[in-house]
Formats: sequence, C-alpha cells, structure tokens
Amino acid sequence: EKRIAFSPSLAAPTIPEEKRELFHGYFDGFDRLSVREQKSAELINSLYGLKAEVLIDPTLMFDGSWWERYEKEPHCGLPNDYVLTYFLGSAAYEERVAEICDSLSCKRVDLLGDARYYALGPSEFLYAVRHAKLVATDSYHGSIFSILFGKPLIYCPRESTGPDMSSRFDTLASELGVSFVERSILSVCNSELLESDYSKAYDRLAAQRKIVVEFLDRCGLSIPSEAARG
Repeated sequence: EKRIAFSPSLAAPTIPEEKRELFHGYFDGFDRLSVREQKSAELINSLYGLKAEVLIDPTLMFDGSWWERYEKEPHCGLPNDYVLTYFLGSAAYEERVAEICDSLSCKRVDLLGDARYYALGPSEFLYAVRHAKLVATDSYHGSIFSILFGKPLIYCPRESTGPDMSSRFDTLASELGVSFVERSILSVCNSELLESDYSKAYDRLAAQRKIVVEFLDRCGLSIPSEAARG
C-alpha cells in the first residue's frame, strides 16, 4: 500500500555505518519521503541517492489561535507573571534564568524541574506556553509553540550527551527567518528579553504551509481546510 513519510525527524547528524543497510530497506518502503531537517535530506540523498523533500514540522501547519482551542488550564495553578522554562538537556543555565526572572520581576515555572508541573499534559503545556511572559527552552517544539503564540523566546543551546539535534533548529531558523543565535540565553541582553516580533516569520510560514499542501496534493492526500488556508 502507499506509504508516505510526512515530515519526520532523523534526530541525528548521521546514520551509524552498521545500520545503513537496514535503513535503506526502510526508506525503500516509502513511495514519497519528506523530512523536517535540511541535513537529513542531504544525508538520505548522499547515502542512498533518494530524494526527501524538506517540510515544516506538522505542528506549524496551524496558527496559535487554532492551537488555543485545545489548551487547558492546569489544576495546580500558575503565577500571574512567570517565566516558563522547559529544558530537555542538562540544567546549565540556572544562574542566568534566575537573573532573567529577577529582571522581569517574574516567578519561574519549571516544567521538568518542579514536581508541581512535571505531570502536565499536552493541553496544559499549550496553556503554560501561551500565558507565559517569556519562554526559555532548549526544546524544538517548545520553541515552535512560543513562536506560534507570539511569546518572547530565549533559546538555550542544549547541553546533552545524546545525538546532536541542532540541525532541526537550523532548518527552522531558515524556514521562518528567526535567529536563534540572537535570541540565545548566552547573548541576549536584559533590555531585549521581551522582544517578540514574528510578523515576518508568519509571512514566511504561510509560504511554507503551501509547500506542504502541494506535497500532500502530489501524494493524493488532503489536510483540514484551516491549514490549507494558512
């Protein structure tokens, strides 16, 4: 039967040599390939001679107002003004985060470091992002939803012993024209913390959504009309 790879992530800069033949069989099982990182597309082409189109992450097919319909306020409650932190890597920025919270006179909501928030579900996650005064994260989707909701974003380069997944941020920056380097926790000034003009990013996002619609159309598939309209 027809099988389509719709914007998955390899989440690694390379495929181990001992697994390359195995992966070749997997890729051959798809009629059409797409990925969410430019480097992944280049890797698939260089190793197997196959073309994988680069598409935006599926969560980006809908804008913030669409996702807002699915949010849910956490039962544990949230402060009136808070900085949301969501770190999947090591906690290497604690001192700077404390400084940022102090500068903004905000409490901190630490999704993975505070037991009160650790068990929040997807709908509560959306609520926490949308109502934050600022989001500091090393998470790809944490960054995506901050952009969709128009929230000031501080990018925190992930410090981890796992695979290097920075290529997905590189592609996202290229697709939306967002500079994660300029908004890095390592370089952003306190006076710039609450800057969040994504108007150009939204314009570029509309164009990227059309690319996805065209890809799915070539696959004989369709998507909800809200996304098709951008």
